[in-house]
Amino acid sequence: MSENSTSEKPLRRPEITSYQVGDELVLYDDRNQSAISLNATAAAVWELCSGEFTVDTIIAMIDSMYGSDDEVIDSEILQTIDRFRSLDLLV
Repeated sequence: MSENSTSEKPLRRPEITSYQVGDELVLYDDRNQSAISLNATAAAVWELCSGEFTVDTIIAMIDSMYGSDDEVIDSEILQTIDRFRSLDLLV
């Protein structure tokens, strides 16, 4: 990750609300009335950002879900968590 260690345990902000809309998960931030739509993989990453799992564990769990150990996917997971952080969606 660019800013954080993979031993970090990302935690979703409690004020972010999520809604399932078709195949996507939509996050709504009431603080600034903004929304972001997540594909299935990003939604899985979001759900695992519970403060319980390290980034390394999240990567391993997503890899297991997709039956993959692809460095490209791992990089995308790291980028997704960085994006959540840059959007101030994580504590």
